[in-house]
Amino acid sequence: TGYYVDVSFPDKGINNLSMSVQSVSSRAGDTIAVVLKCTSMNKEISALRKERAQITVKTYTGLRISNEALTMDENGTEGVYTLNGKRVSFKPVNIIHYGDNYVIATAVTFYNDDGSVDYKKTADAEIKAFDQVITKGRNLSDGKVIG
Repeated sequence: TGYYVDVSFPDKGINNLSMSVQSVSSRAGDTIAVVLKCTSMNKEISALRKERAQITVKTYTGLRISNEALTMDENGTEGVYTLNGKRVSFKPVNIIHYGDNYVIATAVTFYNDDGSVDYKKTADAEIKAFDQVITKGRNLSDGKVIG
């Protein structure tokens, strides 16, 4: 209780209302009652009483990567190996969320000695959507040619 969450009522076409959790009942089978408070009001919201809701507690923005693909390079940096043509590349990642069999990760930003962003190094090492991530392999290294 006391937390703010984003609530959607898909059956009513209402999406992403910011609401505070006032109380939560104990579970009764597969049902639980949650009392929510909202400062917005319109005809559709005022008609809500006992509805199926989707509650979003937290969201993450990044790439979903299988745990099988995670590895460390020779410097102890966590990342993944990708395949570009026949060449293997190591892509370091920042893990922002751990799931059961996956992580949500973002690209690593590299900095120069003066604190400015090293855009070339960052772009060269950036993992992107649709990169061909290697989930299984032996003796992988950055720059290795797979033949």
